[in-house]
Amino acid sequence: MGKTDRVQTKLRFNLQKTPQTCDGVQSPDRALEGVPTDSDVDLKQILVSIQHCFIKIDEKIDALLYRLDYMSERLDMHAERLNQVEWRVSAAEDEQNTMAVLQKKIDRLLHVLQAKAEDLETRSDRNKVSVVGIAEYVHIDNLKWFVEQLLTDLLGCETFSYIYIME
Repeated sequence: MGKTDRVQTKLRFNLQKTPQTCDGVQSPDRALEGVPTDSDVDLKQILVSIQHCFIKIDEKIDALLYRLDYMSERLDMHAERLNQVEWRVSAAEDEQNTMAVLQKKIDRLLHVLQAKAEDLETRSDRNKVSVVGIAEYVHIDNLKWFVEQLLTDLLGCETFSYIYIME
């Protein structure tokens, strides 16, 4: 029972009570105590209007609480989505860092392999023999024989421990 309900009950109780004297006869002063006056009616109206205001305030507070709960749910949902986005961004940054390290390793390996390829090319060029000044109309069989004889004569047979195939 609320405070306003207790006040109303007390007022009703006072209105229904008939004041009596000690010998059972009503005194005129006491008889008027139970009769509602204009101020009692005004108080009742004020009490009713206050109760009405409290009811309206309660309705508005309930509506605000409902909206607040809705906003809180939406905020929680957005916070969860934001956490997921932050996690994804963090994972992407980690992946990017991993890829950058891998890219650096691949670049270093590429430079090493390019250097090795250039070294092998220069080494293979050192073993080539170029014969300059031979006419184009010379037949290939004769050219092979000529180069074989020339190299054997110039470098000696000991240099060639096995037979080279000429192309």
